[in-house]
Amino acid sequence: RNEYPFASGHFGEVSQGDYNGRKVSLKAFKLYSNEMCKINDLLKAIIPAFFKEAILWQHIVHCNLLPFYGIYQLGDSGGRICLVSPWI
Repeated sequence: RNEYPFASGHFGEVSQGDYNGRKVSLKAFKLYSNEMCKINDLLKAIIPAFFKEAILWQHIVHCNLLPFYGIYQLGDSGGRICLVSPWI
């Protein structure tokens, strides 16, 4: 994974990664909080929505959508989870 995101929005960021010599896109949600208890509350709200998006994306095939490769956990200090798709 590149050190800095390629693109960033209010809720997430997209980085370029590498999987078996292929460039992939890593979409990670952003989490902001000053207190650990607030982080846990945020995770309880975000993780179900994250996995719902992953399950839905896995079953949808359309010419305007990239294929879904899977889920990856970053090795950063937050251990964030990413949605993985081809890099374009």
